[in-house]
Amino acid sequence: MAYGGQHYLDSRHGSPAAAEICVRVGAAEVTVADTGVVHPGILVRQPYEDADIGQYKAVVLARRLNNVHADDRVSQCRSRLAPGTLPRQSPRRRA
Repeated sequence: MAYGGQHYLDSRHGSPAAAEICVRVGAAEVTVADTGVVHPGILVRQPYEDADIGQYKAVVLARRLNNVHADDRVSQCRSRLAPGTLPRQSPRRRA
């Protein structure tokens, strides 16, 4: 979901794969939001590893996606984003 030049994905509007696509095609900023924790049952369906079990999905995904580009364009939110409550961040300037 685009908002003010930034892209926000939560479990209602996207997936880890959608977030990765946004990053790889050059989105300036992406915020992933998820209240869930990685557990063994999702390892076959989502891009998490055994070492991620017990950690927040949003934290793990943001860390992994920030490895795609060196400029830390992905941030995380460990809660649901309700309409009208999207966090505003100052836009980053690209060199």
